[in-house]
Amino acid sequence: MEHAALSLCDRILRAEAPVVIIRGPAGTGKSQLLRQIAARLARPVLRELPEGPLAETCLCDLPPSQHGRLPMLGPAARLIVACRGGVRLTGLARARAHGKVLDIGPDELLAEAGGWPVAGRADAEYLREELLSPLPTQRLLALFLARRSGIDTGPPARTDIPLLQQLESGLLAVIPAAQEAALDRAFAEEIAARAEVSPTLAALAVLPQAAGHAAQLLLDRGRHDAALEVYRSGQGWYQVYQMGPRAYADLLDSFPEPMRREEPLLVMSQAIRALKSGQTQWARRQVAERFGAEALDIAKVLRRDVDLGQDFRTFRIVMLIYEDLAIGDALIDLLHSHLDDMPLSDDLHRGTFYNAMSEFYMRLRRLDEAEEAMRLALSHYRAADMTMLAFYVELHRAVLRLLRGDVAGSERMLEAAAADLKALPFEAPGDARLVRLIRACIAFDKGQAAALVDFFETEFEAFASGETWPTLLELSLIYGAQAIAGQYSVRAAVGFLERWGLTETRNRQYHGMMETLKARTLQSGGRWTEAARVAAAVRSRVSRVWVEAAGEDLTRLTGRDERALALIWLRQIVEERPDLPLLGARLAQMSANPGLTSRQRMGLRLLQAEVARRTGDLSLARQFAREVFAEAAQTQTLSPLAADLALVERLMGDRRVADYVTASTPASAILRRLRDTRTGRVSAAAREILTARELRILSLLVEGASNKLVARNLDISEATVKFHLTNLFRKLGCANRREAVANAEALGWFD
Repeated sequence: MEHAALSLCDRILRAEAPVVIIRGPAGTGKSQLLRQIAARLARPVLRELPEGPLAETCLCDLPPSQHGRLPMLGPAARLIVACRGGVRLTGLARARAHGKVLDIGPDELLAEAGGWPVAGRADAEYLREELLSPLPTQRLLALFLARRSGIDTGPPARTDIPLLQQLESGLLAVIPAAQEAALDRAFAEEIAARAEVSPTLAALAVLPQAAGHAAQLLLDRGRHDAALEVYRSGQGWYQVYQMGPRAYADLLDSFPEPMRREEPLLVMSQAIRALKSGQTQWARRQVAERFGAEALDIAKVLRRDVDLGQDFRTFRIVMLIYEDLAIGDALIDLLHSHLDDMPLSDDLHRGTFYNAMSEFYMRLRRLDEAEEAMRLALSHYRAADMTMLAFYVELHRAVLRLLRGDVAGSERMLEAAAADLKALPFEAPGDARLVRLIRACIAFDKGQAAALVDFFETEFEAFASGETWPTLLELSLIYGAQAIAGQYSVRAAVGFLERWGLTETRNRQYHGMMETLKARTLQSGGRWTEAARVAAAVRSRVSRVWVEAAGEDLTRLTGRDERALALIWLRQIVEERPDLPLLGARLAQMSANPGLTSRQRMGLRLLQAEVARRTGDLSLARQFAREVFAEAAQTQTLSPLAADLALVERLMGDRRVADYVTASTPASAILRRLRDTRTGRVSAAAREILTARELRILSLLVEGASNKLVARNLDISEATVKFHLTNLFRKLGCANRREAVANAEALGWFD
């Protein structure tokens, strides 16, 4: 800091370095500083570098386009040069490496001048002619991109444009803000002028992130064809992941309507936009109108019966994620044939292929293959510098880990996704919402339901109308219905599922999933008759009769919804006929199915424990119950137990099972957390008046349970139920169950 108090003129004159380079954009005071030095030394200022060796001090003020070679310097000679940032001086790097150069940059010039002297007065013409026109195209586009999206520009932006100041977010602000419109106009005019000469702006191959914004500038000037070429050269519809959804929508809307309707790339781009906003049917209609109905047949597209090129086939694979189409092994094999056509170096398309495949494998519950596909997708997207697509892969990995019961792993993946989201140069509120959803699901798995219930109370509409895909929707339905049932009521949870049904009425895939989940939710609430009626209405070969006779076919079930429906019927049979011959064998055959999730396996082991207990095999009942509680403790996953809380309480109400399990696992602590979560929906006033058992009975009455069903759920006799009801009615001042339910609802105890 020895020279901090010196003026730049004094600092340069006192410096020992024989070469001084004063660099800065127009208007930063380079020439004025050089004139001060010239006056002090009584030397002239030249407009070009001398060609011969120097014997004395030489001052040069070089024009923007004046490149040159440093002359040789004698022992007493000095060279002081003022120039723009883009001027190349041969020999400068060598002199700098030998410690012979003093560099004065724009920050020092602006600090001495107290800011940019022409700030606030420079119009668009001045900014374009003096700052932008001298820049190489690649640097111009890099600065434009940084101005729009905050992507790293290399050298500091102030080196070339003193109006720009980098914020903590990475974005570049125009200081003073009054110059923003003039600078944007200068950029638009300069980029459009260069596009007149080179419509494709070849430099965009190096900076594809700028293509969408550059295309927008061309569209603003009416250069529609040139804008399309720039857009095409910059990865086309992938620009939604570079620009963000809002800027991308504005770009597409700026193309003339006939061009949007006829140009294949723009039709695909509009379809991607629709898919990301939940409008799958609209996207399908647009594709069919432009490319023909056969373009909707993925098998024909991949077999090249519809010859629309590799880009279109990749687009159709992406579109398949959102469509109501069953994924089977034959289609998986056909999809892999598309990979053979992709160059090994095409990281973007390969990443997209593997990303789509991970979703298809997830639906088939081929989770190991899904995880490997995600690893490959992430590797390719990182190589392609596609941060937003990497975010989606990390988010998908977090979902997969939840399905596997790996809460800690899901947290790690989600934090990686959140870091990618934070690094984006634009706002993505819909994607931030997805992060909040997964974070709330993780908290729910740990026994904390409030965040998930709050999410669906406050963000349901926005989430339901935004981008989603089947695996994410399945997760939100499973967790959301269970959380709402636990905190409010089964009736509220069924209403939650039916609200989703209104948004997906034309999608058979989602409809089957929601009806299956509705039956499962009713079972969790003890409404077995209604659950059986809903399950029987699901269009599937997997009926109760089929399950009772299935045998090894249970092990071979491959469909996600078929497996879920089989588990519902097995749970129904265990509840109604636990002594059914071969029921234990059917449960064992189902447990051997490789496509079950961790949650499903935990629920299945609870059923096996209950059947073993009811049939007198205490050793097996203890083994299964111990396995469930040990896994819950190890993985911190409580939600599968909460979904079968009545069954868990029946098992642990049997001292012959409970004593063994609590001796080898933290079962008592887990049960307390489960009960706390379940009663979290009950008001404090209710807990002051009624005992925990009475509250549980009252909650079952609210759900419409009979005395027999209450007894079965709590594993007590009907006489004991009547005893508790007498106490409950007395405390509430009621004469019968109908009055008790009406009072509880009027007091808001189970809202």
